[in-house]
Amino acid sequence: MQETQDKVEAFLEQVKEILKDDENWNINDEPWVGKVNKTLCYMTEKNLKKKDIKPIIEELTLENYCETELDTNVNFKGEYMWKFGITKTLVDDIEDLYIKLKIRKFDDDCLLVMSFHPEEPDRPEKKLQFPYRNKSINN
Repeated sequence: MQETQDKVEAFLEQVKEILKDDENWNINDEPWVGKVNKTLCYMTEKNLKKKDIKPIIEELTLENYCETELDTNVNFKGEYMWKFGITKTLVDDIEDLYIKLKIRKFDDDCLLVMSFHPEEPDRPEKKLQFPYRNKSINN
């Protein structure tokens, strides 16, 4: 689903506020059973750390927004994942990055970076679309 410009901007403001405290955000970089964790593989390949990823997330804007989807995991009913894309030079390559974020509600809001890895060029159906890129933005 596509969120309104105001909702995307409010989400990004909340993300940037959460990022001010390193205790309130984390990256989904744990090994998975029976499935490849692309974020873990990419971070290992590029030797990226949490401190390397933070400024890229802070740089996200409305124009980087792609879509929002409901988490289909039964353990996280009612939670949404927000997808973004950004082109960055990391280590030695220019990368079109796929970034998926989720804010979880606990005592404090917590940000979980669900995905942080290059787009999959061999899967055209997964190509990111940017509804607010290169358009005049009116609220």
